[in-house]
Order: sequence, then structure tokens, then C-alpha cells
Amino acid sequence: MIYNWLAHAHRLKYDNTLVLAMDRELYADLIQRREAAFDNSALLNQWNTTCLQRHIQAVRMERHLGIAALVANGISVLHAEATAIFLHDVIPVLRAQPADVDMLFQRDDWPMDPVRQMGTAVNTGLIFYRSTKRTAVVRFILDAIRRGLIE
Repeated sequence: MIYNWLAHAHRLKYDNTLVLAMDRELYADLIQRREAAFDNSALLNQWNTTCLQRHIQAVRMERHLGIAALVANGISVLHAEATAIFLHDVIPVLRAQPADVDMLFQRDDWPMDPVRQMGTAVNTGLIFYRSTKRTAVVRFILDAIRRGLIE
């Protein structure tokens, strides 16, 4: 699935992609193909040996910590899981957003608690973080991680 995602990203000339690889074999293959990747297999291996909820949360939240670090350094980030395939260039749409839009999220109808409280939930499979107000955006990301609201 990730190779299909990369093919579409390259076709659109999204050359600054970074893949979070969940296993060492995928990471090694991506590096051999000269794709930018981060090896997250140590966290996944820790979860595989314990199956503790906190370990799988660490696996899943690592990407959000990385995003927070990029935004903190003034880099706007479009985060997409491998299931979010770009068929058309989304950059013009992101750039056309009003200046006061700091974050764009994909809506979801699960989990139900946020839906009941706010009328919607967030699917973290597709998110855009603008770095203009980086302090507030980073605080939001870190607060979400702390509260366990990510996924």
C-alpha cells in the first residue's frame, strides 16, 4: 500500500515525503529505494512482546510527536496515512485556506464520545498543520497526545 501511496506522491512531485516504517524490513527496502523513511520498528516490537495498550499507543503517537517537532521548527505538515491516496494536487487547496486556518482535519463519525459532545470526531489519517502559529499548533498536538485523543 505504501508503494502505491509513494507512486502517487511522486507523480504529483511531492518530493519531501517521509515514511514512518513500522517494521525494519520495510524501512530497509525504502532506504534501498532512496525514499526518506524513519524506522519505528523498535516501538512496534516492544508492543508485540507485551501487547500492552500503552505500547501500541506509543507506536501510533510517534508520528504525531514527529509532526509536532516539524511544526515547531516552522515547517507546515500534511500528514497522510497510506490509505489517503492523492489523485490530484491538494497543495493549491491548502494554500487557498484563509490565513486564520491553522489546522485542517478529516471528519469522522467515530469514536462516539466526541460525536456526541461536538457533533463530529477527527480521523487522524489526513491532517494539515500550518506552522504560522506554531506555538499554538504544537501545544494542540501535544495536548491531544497527552489526553489520549489521537485515534
